[in-house]
Amino acid sequence: MHSSEDHFIYDPKKKHLCIFSILWFLSVTLIILVTTDLFRENPFTFDNVLMEFLVVGSTVAMAVLFKNYFAD
Repeated sequence: MHSSEDHFIYDPKKKHLCIFSILWFLSVTLIILVTTDLFRENPFTFDNVLMEFLVVGSTVAMAVLFKNYFAD
């Protein structure tokens, strides 16, 4: 069994950082576009609380990935 240090979150490589950065950007953009009519209304209203939790949660995960990448 692998230890937790072998996990890509704790020891990310440049490949992991590039792949997850692209996936994060695309997913956040698509979540905002699908949940709201981006060109007619503000996406950050009370009606879109679930979308905001998803965006903030994925952004925090990306921040942890970047922090662990640059900490080495």
